[in-house]
Amino acid sequence: GGRFSLHAIYDKDEANTLTFSAGSSIVDGGFPPTPLAGIGQRRNSESQASYVMGTWQHETAEKEIFKLTGFINDFQASPGLPQLDYRYQQIGLQFSHSLQLSERHARTWGIDTRFDLLDASNSDPFLLSKGFVSTGILGVYLQDDWQLDPRWTLSLGGRIDYDFYAGFQPSARAS
Repeated sequence: GGRFSLHAIYDKDEANTLTFSAGSSIVDGGFPPTPLAGIGQRRNSESQASYVMGTWQHETAEKEIFKLTGFINDFQASPGLPQLDYRYQQIGLQFSHSLQLSERHARTWGIDTRFDLLDASNSDPFLLSKGFVSTGILGVYLQDDWQLDPRWTLSLGGRIDYDFYAGFQPSARAS
């Protein structure tokens, strides 16, 4: 097995920060052989996971923060069974805007999206009814925070997601 990771922060100026993270891990032969694989049908067991993420943050003099984040996750697993060989990927983009309305009141809103891709076409027989499946989610949210005293903060939030399979999914939160 092996792994590496990288994390870098670049403060361009007082208002702008760029952050980059990446990593990868691989395991070769990390799964024990299973009797279900059958004689002569075993594959080499292995898995790998990798990611790349970048963030740009801009802060204004009025204590507003704009943040844009993009990421890609990639995971592949072959546990030694031909029926369970697959690759899963995520691609996402997030934007948020935070505003300090007063010393004790802050508001954050944002929009994000994520695409999920599953490729099981290498499985034999197919792991799924289709060799390739994809879905996506698009969401918007709003959160309001009030600091009632130094130890207590009231947070109210709402979110609406649109899932490509399930449709609209609203949610609310109070804490």
